[in-house]
Amino acid sequence: MKKLLSIKGKIAILLASTSIFMIIAILVAARIVTSKNVEQICENYLYDACISASNTLYESFWGDSERTDMTVRLQFILNNVGIEGVRSSEAILVDKDGTMLYTNDINKIGTKMDSNAVIEKVLEKVNAGTIATADVESCVVNGVEKYVAYMCTVNNWVLYVQADKSEVLAPIDTMNFYCTIVGIIVLGIILVIGFVMTSVITKPIKTMTEIINSISGLDLRSSHALPATKDEIGEMGKAVEAMRGNLSSIVSDINDVAQMLVEDSNALYEISEQVSSASSDNSATTEQLAAGMEETSASTDLISNNIVDVRNNISNVAVKINEGTKLAGLSENKANDINTRTKQSNDNRMQIYKEIKDISEIAIDKAKAVSQIQELSAGIEEISEQTNLLSLNASIEAARAGEAGKGFAVVAGEVGNLAVESSNTAKKINQIVDDVVESVNTLTSCLQRCMNFLEQNVQTDYEAFIDSSTELSTETKDIVAFMTEANHEINSLKETIDTIADAMEAINTTMSEASLGVMNIASKTSDVDDLSKEIYDTTQNCKEFANRLNVITQKFQM
Repeated sequence: MKKLLSIKGKIAILLASTSIFMIIAILVAARIVTSKNVEQICENYLYDACISASNTLYESFWGDSERTDMTVRLQFILNNVGIEGVRSSEAILVDKDGTMLYTNDINKIGTKMDSNAVIEKVLEKVNAGTIATADVESCVVNGVEKYVAYMCTVNNWVLYVQADKSEVLAPIDTMNFYCTIVGIIVLGIILVIGFVMTSVITKPIKTMTEIINSISGLDLRSSHALPATKDEIGEMGKAVEAMRGNLSSIVSDINDVAQMLVEDSNALYEISEQVSSASSDNSATTEQLAAGMEETSASTDLISNNIVDVRNNISNVAVKINEGTKLAGLSENKANDINTRTKQSNDNRMQIYKEIKDISEIAIDKAKAVSQIQELSAGIEEISEQTNLLSLNASIEAARAGEAGKGFAVVAGEVGNLAVESSNTAKKINQIVDDVVESVNTLTSCLQRCMNFLEQNVQTDYEAFIDSSTELSTETKDIVAFMTEANHEINSLKETIDTIADAMEAINTTMSEASLGVMNIASKTSDVDDLSKEIYDTTQNCKEFANRLNVITQKFQM
């Protein structure tokens, strides 16, 4: 990964580049201005020297046709004409033919001047009868660039003073060299000052960067001293410290909520397991109760069939009583048989009665377990309300957190939805449990009525029937004397049997209805079991979300 340039480096580069640019600009501007000034001064100096020497020549040679000691006089006049300190500067006097009358090199006196474009142009004007105006120009003489000041003087002579341009500008180069040295020294001083200033400026920024990097790494522990500067960086430090404190508070609250949510999820998970187990037990119990009711219904059918047989036998007995005394012996045997069968039927009835009573009591006791479902569903509703409240608080805190809390707001919304679903499921369980309780109460009432009827009426009738058959068996010798009374008793017994048959039919109907009710209870208990499984799955999801939220909060270091 490419390393980014620090603010300190950027400021140092900015100061260095700015300083270098300014120094270069100053040097260039100074060179241009100085060159112009020096050139102007040199030109003016050459021009003035040329004018002054020309005036002296006029004074010395005006009207002097003999020109005695001309060389000496020219030497005296032109020897020191030039720029002081510039060795290449010299005065040269030529006539209109270009023959040098004076030059520093004595050997060249009387010879043609060197190729000089400026003087050649002036001589052309002089030979044409035109006097050239004094001026200063530059030209190349023997490959060397020179400044040339010229003026037409006495006797159509042309005086020009020249100097090498490089020697004239040599002081400028020296000055530029020293200016460059001074600029480098100034640049070094500026860089040192800039480095110190950038260190002072960037030190709190570096501290702030370390703090922000720690926060970005989810480390909210305060291990860095904030800058105490009274500027924007100091204000930024206070804001970062406030943000770190707020984040610590929010994460702490989220962590507490996550722990509570994990605990509630575990409790809800255990409760849902208990509800599911209880629902499975209730389902098995109702199925057993339904099977017992079916067996009871079959027993009542058997009793009804036996009662029909008894009623038919009693009818036969009534007919045979009307036949007379000669059937008394047969009546005695049949009376004994009736007594035996009645006792056996009573024993069967008592056995069936005890089985029905035991099964009913067991079923009623197990049906009371349905009330536990109401308590569990109430607990689920209370937990869902607490979960919903926690979800609301978490959503509020997530909204306060802004962008950083969006992910947690989604989780809080999902937890709230799970709480609402748990509450709705608990309400459905309550409704189903109410129906089950009502059905169980109805079944209990019906079974109690059946038990009371069997215990109070049928038992009494069976005992009376046994007593009567016993008396009939012992009194068969007097059957003729008591035939009328026996006939009356038989008719009464027939009516009683009819009543018993009707009662048994009613019991059979009640048992069928109770069996259907138990089947409905079994079906609804199965629905409760399915809902309990849904609650179980929901609590598993809630537990998973709670664990995920706990893992998220544990990433923060406080």
